[in-house]
Amino acid sequence: MILKRVSVIVLLLLGLRAYAQEIVPGVRLIAGPSNGVAIERERETLVIYGDPSGNVKKASLVLFTDFRRDVTWSGRSLIQRGAQA
Repeated sequence: MILKRVSVIVLLLLGLRAYAQEIVPGVRLIAGPSNGVAIERERETLVIYGDPSGNVKKASLVLFTDFRRDVTWSGRSLIQRGAQA
């Protein structure tokens, strides 16, 4: 019983791990508890819904929607480092 619970917890934690996958050159899906997208062009970065992985160090702009106000936590660090929201 305990082993089964531990296994479920480990699987859940592995599922929450954030990772980035390049879709096309310059566009990355940042998967995690909330998904984000980073679009890089001419040394500028636009991030949609933030970066749950914490790997994007600098962005020019972070886009959010009123509908998904619950994911603003993943873009907060980018805004604190100078990105416009």
